[in-house]
Amino acid sequence: ELRGMLDLPRAEQLQQFEEVALWAAQAGLGLTVHWNNEASIHHVLDAFARVRAQEDYAPLRWSIAHIHDARPQTLARMKELQLGWLMQNRLYFAAPAFLANYEAARLSQTRAG
Repeated sequence: ELRGMLDLPRAEQLQQFEEVALWAAQAGLGLTVHWNNEASIHHVLDAFARVRAQEDYAPLRWSIAHIHDARPQTLARMKELQLGWLMQNRLYFAAPAFLANYEAARLSQTRAG
């Protein structure tokens, strides 16, 4: 289903997330959510805002991982909500070695074939 691919949660999914997040905050647990894109990040940020209105999670250092195309406005809102941002290199640093190995493998297959 396309909705899942675009990180477009349904209302009941957001409600369930908020319930779990509120429980985690009340239990004193850390929380990291993986989210892939800027286009739909507002859904989870709105949910965090509603949870934060009920329970202060700031001391728990909650965060969002990825958001590969985060805009400055989104990062500012995350800061306002006291959320951290976790990133991965997505092959940024490893790309030259990956491409070199991939090309070498392709050449050896071509020569063997």
